[in-house]
Amino acid sequence: MLAIALASTTSVSSAVQTSTLEQTSTAEQTSTVAQSSQVPFFITHRRHVNVASAESIQTVLDSLPNDNNWALITLGPGVFQQQLFIRRGKTILSGSGKEQTVLRFGILREHFLKSKQTDKSASTTTPLPRGDALEQDWGAAVVNIAASDIVLLDMTVQNSYALEHPTDPKRFGHQFAMRGFQSATRILSDHVNFVTNGADTVSLWNKTNGMYYHANGRFTGRVDLMCPRGTAYITHSEFVTLQAVATLWHDGERSPDHKIVVSHSRFLGVNGFELGRHHYDGQFYLLHNRFSQAMSDTPIYRRTYPKEPWRDQPNRYGARYYFFGNHVDSGKQYQWLRDNIDAEHAHNITADWTFQGAWQPEVLLGQIRQSFLL
Repeated sequence: MLAIALASTTSVSSAVQTSTLEQTSTAEQTSTVAQSSQVPFFITHRRHVNVASAESIQTVLDSLPNDNNWALITLGPGVFQQQLFIRRGKTILSGSGKEQTVLRFGILREHFLKSKQTDKSASTTTPLPRGDALEQDWGAAVVNIAASDIVLLDMTVQNSYALEHPTDPKRFGHQFAMRGFQSATRILSDHVNFVTNGADTVSLWNKTNGMYYHANGRFTGRVDLMCPRGTAYITHSEFVTLQAVATLWHDGERSPDHKIVVSHSRFLGVNGFELGRHHYDGQFYLLHNRFSQAMSDTPIYRRTYPKEPWRDQPNRYGARYYFFGNHVDSGKQYQWLRDNIDAEHAHNITADWTFQGAWQPEVLLGQIRQSFLL
């Protein structure tokens, strides 16, 4: 088994190792035909990469035919010290297991952006891009995605920058394990660990029609571990927060239908970690989750800047935080975490409901898994 522990996280990591989870598993949207078990599914292109061969995964990605057929790249066990740029849609990356295949690369967003500036002497602090300028992040993650219908299976994706640079005072800044861009939607992961010791571990940022599904994963980081723009559904997963700040973040300002749903998952972290926050309009559904008693009694909140009000984002839709069937260890009772939707509504909050029928990732995942047996 490959060790992927991060420095200064021993107590939290050991808690994760001993915990047990149940393992159960708009033009672009309208162009997608709803998948069903009756629709034929074929993987046309298949490739395999081994660590021992020293072959670049990127080289294999770039060699795939630029057609509209599904492609599968299987990865053998071991540590791949590589960074990926995915520009081709309908691409599946499948490892040999969460603890067996590790895709590792160390990169800090601030240093990356600084390296792209023409004037590097003006300031020690690089302003973060906003709006359309967010595309400048291309290359700031371990896995960079600028395509749709991308699937990651059975691996660990680790941004190891903080581990590799223990004396850098900025080492706990933005460290993307996976970063999706404005052209990327329908991103799916199953049995994948996303690990950093910084902020914004999984950042899929298509504000217009982004749709993301994650199952049976583990998300580790210091703040905003899962921070989708658009709509995300996460189920049967673990979150490990390494700083006393928010675990979840959401940007749903482009549509009142955008949301983040987390169900049947486990939340762990350092003492005082918070559940969630948002700068833009956000909508949160938390269903049937378990929370460590270390979680702060702090409701999900809108992040504002009283001393710098020009930084505040509009809040068009108001507070939208919905809960059902959640439990805090040791019987703690948080008033804000009490059920505020009924059982029938909660029962109907499925992946299909979340994506309003525009995408059926659980059907797709079943088809992909079944194709491995062919």
